[in-house]
Amino acid sequence: TTTTTTQREFKLNAYVMTLPNDTISEKRLDSFQNAWKKVNIDFPIIPIYAHLHPVRGHGISRGFIKALKQAIIDEVDMALILEDDAWPFKNDEKENFQTELNKLIKLWPSNSIVLLLGGHHIRSTMNSHDIAILKKPCLVEVLNFFGAYAWIVRRNNFKKIISLLNEQLSLYLTETFSPERTLSIFKLPMHVATPLMVDHHEEEGSFSRTWNSTRDSDPWAGRSDWWNALNTPIRPLN
Repeated sequence: TTTTTTQREFKLNAYVMTLPNDTISEKRLDSFQNAWKKVNIDFPIIPIYAHLHPVRGHGISRGFIKALKQAIIDEVDMALILEDDAWPFKNDEKENFQTELNKLIKLWPSNSIVLLLGGHHIRSTMNSHDIAILKKPCLVEVLNFFGAYAWIVRRNNFKKIISLLNEQLSLYLTETFSPERTLSIFKLPMHVATPLMVDHHEEEGSFSRTWNSTRDSDPWAGRSDWWNALNTPIRPLN
């Protein structure tokens, strides 16, 4: 398995969720890979083949577990978990993405369970006004969030998250499951890149495997200023 050693004294791999033998997923993965080629990154992005599940949220959660198990095998220090519609924001200049990511990782507290590069309807420990006046880029502590399409976890937390996801999946065998909400069970800090670095890219009329329907553009998509998008509509879980 390919890994990369950086000058930052840690190894990071990215893992992207996709479906095997699926025409829609193959096209999405091609577009995803082309989007990431436009920014300079010094880590590999490795496809993880997840599988559809009749209950929403279960398939992607099992994909996350598979990715974290692969990260353990790969002996990386950090894993960036991506969905195949997670694209770098278009306003990120090519030479700035890796530089900004390195800067945020240095700021990331050691007791924080995840570092979000994307997300929506993020609830933080700060109000929107105070976040707006922060010198950016920076990190803001998170209470809970939606959208587990771009997040980093450290090696010491791989097994913890695998165990928790397995435990929660066994409790919600037939119920809609939100893996990102499960992370709040740890009662540990979580942090978000501010502004966001990764967008939830949506093409009007494209098909969502998670929602099993044609998707409309979400009003929060395309916005890196997450603190100003808290009151936009959100799809119900059920």
